[in-house]
Amino acid sequence: MTGTQEDQKSPIIREHRVARAWRRCARLFPWQECTLCGGYSRSALLCGFCRRDLPRAPALSGVLQAITRTAHGDARALRRTLDLDALAVTWLYRFPLDDLIWRYKYRGELALAPVLARLLPSPPRVPTTLLAVPSSRQRVRERGFDAAGRLVSAYARRTRLPQVRARRLREVPPQVGLSLQDRRQNLAHVFALPPLHGRSILIVDDVLTSGGTLQALATACRAAGAGWVGAVVLAMTPPPDDLPRW
Repeated sequence: MTGTQEDQKSPIIREHRVARAWRRCARLFPWQECTLCGGYSRSALLCGFCRRDLPRAPALSGVLQAITRTAHGDARALRRTLDLDALAVTWLYRFPLDDLIWRYKYRGELALAPVLARLLPSPPRVPTTLLAVPSSRQRVRERGFDAAGRLVSAYARRTRLPQVRARRLREVPPQVGLSLQDRRQNLAHVFALPPLHGRSILIVDDVLTSGGTLQALATACRAAGAGWVGAVVLAMTPPPDDLPRW
């Protein structure tokens, strides 16, 4: 090989060597941008700094205060109000979590589904079956995907728990702007499930406002024969200024 041929090939060889070195570095130090701040977040879509900034929800008593609009909340109130045996809510529906949920549901950023699934509370230490809130056909058509179903599927992969599906018996008008009582009446007798034969059911939802959806699903689960019904929720809406503070 002449010197001219070596000079022509050496830049190509150097380029391949550099690319190979970069691939090795990428395997050793995987780079992932945080979906919120754009900074380095190792292999996760949410960096540690942004995760620490997420607004935490109050204890169960505070959640029940917001739902029932009273100054008291305990386990008995939970069962009486929502027909649930257990409820876990980790975050408040405030920035930046509300932005993540909005981008997932309304901009179709499907890569956020596993991120949100990891932010959901851990399931109870009993054999349970996951249940997603059934999306309306109109919502699925508008968004092009089933946001609730994808979120629960990502949560199922994380927890390795099976799923059961509910169906809507009828479509309901939008819940926005309705009072607490109207929301619950709006969702009465909407959902149905296959026979559950005493199984433990864990409802998975993204945002808790009035609790009407959880109550309607819990009632449907018990009508189908569930032995235990709980719920994990990603975030709850903060109470208005006239509600008790935690």
